[in-house]
Amino acid sequence: MISKLHLSFDNSDPKIIGIRDNSIYNPDVTICDPYLVVVAPGFQTAYAVDVTPNNYHPVNSNSLGLTTASNYSDMINLPDGVYYVKYSIQPHDKMYREYWFYRTSALRCDFNQALLSLHLDTCTSSRTLVDERTDELMLADFHLRAAEANINDTEANEDLANKHYQKAKEIITRVVKGC
Repeated sequence: MISKLHLSFDNSDPKIIGIRDNSIYNPDVTICDPYLVVVAPGFQTAYAVDVTPNNYHPVNSNSLGLTTASNYSDMINLPDGVYYVKYSIQPHDKMYREYWFYRTSALRCDFNQALLSLHLDTCTSSRTLVDERTDELMLADFHLRAAEANINDTEANEDLANKHYQKAKEIITRVVKGC
């Protein structure tokens, strides 16, 4: 049996990328030198993260060399944009898996705050009660999803992803500022 490497990502926290190793390892082979590399958007440096097979690995601003915080509140939000992650075990040239994804967590926080400011009525279902700001935020959500969809393991249209992200950011800023 050949090991099948697989990671899953949790981007719900703007300060942390949760990386879970869901790999299926050959029980007859000792796992040697697991290696995880993360490259954040706008950075050329690949940061190595200590990993233990079949575990959860939080990547934060300390992991990427952006801070040396001793507690969560002193960490900074990780930048939004395209992330590259590579996970490998021995032999590293044959047993590896690469991932790309477009992180939108920081802008999602702004989106959620804008959404909460709408005070949506849950008692009526009339479309006429949905105002222009609600329509704008629905459009921003579609742009965020389009940014994420344009960067994955099979697609890599970074230019289009960035355009969708910027459009979502413009819309969210406009709704928050009320102009």
